[in-house]
Amino acid sequence: MLDTLNAVKFDGIDGIHASFGVTKIQDDDTDIDNAYKRADEALYDSKRAGKNQIHFSKQQHGGT
Repeated sequence: MLDTLNAVKFDGIDGIHASFGVTKIQDDDTDIDNAYKRADEALYDSKRAGKNQIHFSKQQHGGT
Protein backbone atom coordinates (compact mmCIF):
# COMPACT_ATOMS: atom_id res chain seq x y z
CA MET A 1 0.00 0.00 0.00
CA LEU A 2 2.74 2.44 0.95
CA ASP A 3 4.73 1.59 -2.20
CA THR A 4 1.68 2.42 -4.32
CA LEU A 5 1.15 5.76 -2.56
CA ASN A 6 4.85 6.63 -2.78
CA ALA A 7 4.80 5.98 -6.54
CA VAL A 8 2.08 8.57 -7.27
CA LYS A 9 3.32 11.16 -9.76
CA PHE A 10 0.72 13.74 -10.70
CA ASP A 11 0.70 17.48 -11.33
CA GLY A 12 3.85 18.20 -9.36
CA ILE A 13 3.17 15.57 -6.67
CA ASP A 14 6.14 13.29 -6.22
CA GLY A 15 4.75 10.54 -4.03
CA ILE A 16 2.27 10.48 -1.18
CA HIS A 17 3.61 9.70 2.28
CA ALA A 18 1.23 8.31 4.87
CA SER A 19 1.06 6.91 8.39
CA PHE A 20 -1.57 4.36 9.38
CA GLY A 21 -2.82 2.94 12.66
CA VAL A 22 -4.64 -0.39 12.53
CA THR A 23 -6.62 -2.33 15.11
CA LYS A 24 -8.90 -5.33 15.18
CA ILE A 25 -12.50 -5.02 16.29
CA GLN A 26 -12.70 -7.26 19.37
CA ASP A 27 -15.70 -9.44 20.21
CA ASP A 28 -16.02 -7.65 23.55
CA ASP A 29 -15.87 -4.09 22.17
CA THR A 30 -19.06 -2.59 23.54
CA ASP A 31 -18.81 0.47 21.31
CA ILE A 32 -16.67 1.65 18.41
CA ASP A 33 -14.89 4.22 20.58
CA ASN A 34 -12.69 1.49 22.10
CA ALA A 35 -11.50 0.44 18.64
CA TYR A 36 -10.99 4.06 17.57
CA LYS A 37 -8.82 4.65 20.61
CA ARG A 38 -6.61 1.64 19.86
CA ALA A 39 -6.30 2.64 16.19
CA ASP A 40 -5.47 6.21 17.19
CA GLU A 41 -2.73 5.02 19.55
CA ALA A 42 -1.29 2.87 16.74
CA LEU A 43 -1.44 5.87 14.38
CA TYR A 44 0.58 8.01 16.79
CA ASP A 45 3.10 5.16 17.14
CA SER A 46 3.45 5.34 13.34
CA LYS A 47 3.90 9.09 13.38
CA ARG A 48 6.55 8.91 16.10
CA ALA A 49 8.43 6.29 14.08
CA GLY A 50 8.55 8.56 11.01
CA LYS A 51 6.68 8.89 7.76
CA ASN A 52 5.55 5.91 5.68
CA GLN A 53 4.72 3.65 8.60
CA ILE A 54 1.94 1.19 9.36
CA HIS A 55 1.54 0.22 13.01
CA PHE A 56 -0.89 -2.26 14.51
CA SER A 57 -2.36 -1.77 17.96
CA LYS A 58 -0.49 -3.69 20.63
CA GLN A 59 -3.21 -3.38 23.24
CA GLN A 60 -6.18 -5.68 23.20
CA HIS A 61 -9.51 -4.61 24.66
CA GLY A 62 -9.32 -4.37 28.43
CA GLY A 63 -5.62 -3.46 28.45
CA THR A 64 -4.16 -6.88 27.70
